[in-house]
Amino acid sequence: MAMQTVSFSKIEGNSYNNVFSTGNLKKSINSFSDYLFGSDHDVASLKTALIYIELVFGFAGGAIISALLQLVLGAKTIWIAAVFIIVVGGYYAFMLYQRDQVWDY
Repeated sequence: MAMQTVSFSKIEGNSYNNVFSTGNLKKSINSFSDYLFGSDHDVASLKTALIYIELVFGFAGGAIISALLQLVLGAKTIWIAAVFIIVVGGYYAFMLYQRDQVWDY
């Protein structure tokens, strides 16, 4: 859990916690409140709120899907998560490679 927290700590320049959702929910509410009740209705606060709320719903959706799959597959459900991690990690590595190729010229 510590490695996951340290490895993935920012999204769109905003710090977030990817192992549980309470901090992300707090940040979304704070940003949304800044947008609604701030004197200038800062659009950046609204964008930040939407990013954090998307993270919260993604976390909750993943937990619900995992619980439903466990009813059918039992402990084998963990293999689905492993496949997703491998696919996303491979895609991320590919994107980093592509980025480095562009910047090397």
